Amino acid sequence: MVLWALFAQRHPWDWDGAAEALKRTVAGNRPSLPDRSEGSQWPRRLKSYRLGRVHRLIRRCWSQSINDRPTAVAVLIELNAIIATQQEQQQQAQ
Repeated sequence: MVLWALFAQRHPWDWDGAAEALKRTVAGNRPSLPDRSEGSQWPRRLKSYRLGRVHRLIRRCWSQSINDRPTAVAVLIELNAIIATQQEQQQQAQ
């Protein structure tokens, strides 16, 4: 949820109370992964394929099976790769 909230720049749940959010999360519910067409607050500078990479990473973090979730180090490596690609694209555009 932390990664989702960082990219969405808002609280992930519209439900009433932490107990309800916990209940729904344990049941497998997750907030939607918005795209630009929904008028979301997700970073506008991310190209579509990088937004897709962020979405895939978040989905892996949300796996119901703890063994399928990436480690914090793996998340950091993936985020650094996404940022590096973004920076390379910006430098090439200049």
